[in-house]
Amino acid sequence: MWTVHALPSPAVDIALWRVDIDPHTNWHASLVTGLPLAEEAKALRFVQIPDRLRYIATRKALRQVLTARDGLNAADLVFQPGRYGKPWLASGRHFNVSHAGAHALIAISERGPVGIDIEQVRPIDHLAQLTAEVCAAAERVWLDKSDDTTRFHALWSAKEAVLKSWGCGIAGNLQRLAVVPDAAVPIHFDGIPLTHTRVWLLPGPFGYVAALAAGPEHNPFDGGKAGQTVPTPDRVRRPV
Repeated sequence: MWTVHALPSPAVDIALWRVDIDPHTNWHASLVTGLPLAEEAKALRFVQIPDRLRYIATRKALRQVLTARDGLNAADLVFQPGRYGKPWLASGRHFNVSHAGAHALIAISERGPVGIDIEQVRPIDHLAQLTAEVCAAAERVWLDKSDDTTRFHALWSAKEAVLKSWGCGIAGNLQRLAVVPDAAVPIHFDGIPLTHTRVWLLPGPFGYVAALAAGPEHNPFDGGKAGQTVPTPDRVRRPV
């Protein structure tokens, strides 16, 4: 099955949890009991059992921590799409989830939009080519300090957490967004520093990297400029 653990957070206004999922859990239909019909249907569309278990565990754990934190019944949790499609609670509570391998992360924010990401570190074929395609110049300098693929996964996790906090998809060139975790101003778009969004690398389980970001709904891609919002559908590659 799965277990849920509270985690320390680098931000006083954001609470974090990790969900540890037993990959050897046997599938049975009762696992979807308690999910809304739409989420139950989505869970059953996953062909691979591990993917199905990750989705179910993450959604049930999210409801568990939300109800415990806010003193609500599960039936009172009404999710609504944000400006770019990212869900948030009708009560105004912002949250985000991410899952990979045998783990998931949940972030709940007291103040505003939040993004979280976890990545399982794996070998990457043609790393140099991939880096050239998706990384800004400042990110490539940061990556050049080591050829360890863990560093690339960490940077990618930070970059995705920022995009998820903004709630926007990627309709432009990923090289326009530079996220360098240990820089004085870690986030730039088209060379312009963005101070309205915070990002942190998080300690992850062995073999995983993770990142957290907090910032306003913001979509500078697809014809927008830094500091502007451009309403486009949410196309972040993982479910939020």
